[in-house]
Amino acid sequence: MFHTDVVTYSIEELVAVASEHTPKNSDTFVAVFSLLSGRIVHISEQAASILNCKKKVLDSSRFVELLAPQDASVFYTHTDQSHLPLWSTESQTGGT
Repeated sequence: MFHTDVVTYSIEELVAVASEHTPKNSDTFVAVFSLLSGRIVHISEQAASILNCKKKVLDSSRFVELLAPQDASVFYTHTDQSHLPLWSTESQTGGT
């Protein structure tokens, strides 16, 4: 049986790590996505200005919605579909 140890972090721990690094680098941002829903659970303040969109839009986005269409297809092509959560196949078929 193949077994790997999975390290998990709380949202608060991830936000703390993001908060340590992004203020030092104004040209970068951090986004934390839920593997269960594919949605953003935290995004740093710089993201809206770097991506030239409103933070409110980002707060409700899924990972694949932030990729250019050709990049989304590359992501799906090079990712084992059986290891992706349900949200990834819903976005390919147009579901929500």
